[in-house]
Amino acid sequence: MSIEKCCCHKSAESVANYRVRQVINWCLPTAVIALLPKCPLCLAGYFTLLTGAGISLTTAALLRSGVLYFSLAALCFLTFQLVRRKVAIPIRHTEKSL
Repeated sequence: MSIEKCCCHKSAESVANYRVRQVINWCLPTAVIALLPKCPLCLAGYFTLLTGAGISLTTAALLRSGVLYFSLAALCFLTFQLVRRKVAIPIRHTEKSL
């Protein structure tokens, strides 16, 4: 006989941890997009100041594009998860009641 975990018996601590993780998941890519310099030259300058190693303007432009696309992809993935969860929950409850 298998014992299934019921979602009704989650502790308040696990629910709080889940919500904190969700907030961090949304804030991280949003902050990256907001703080990302608009021009590649500024990104190259920041990179040089922080690491001491210089990068070319072309590399800075590619790095900026990559970080921007990765952050947008993360936000799209989080949006898809949120929509899927909101749509799937009512469907599951109606199927169980039948």
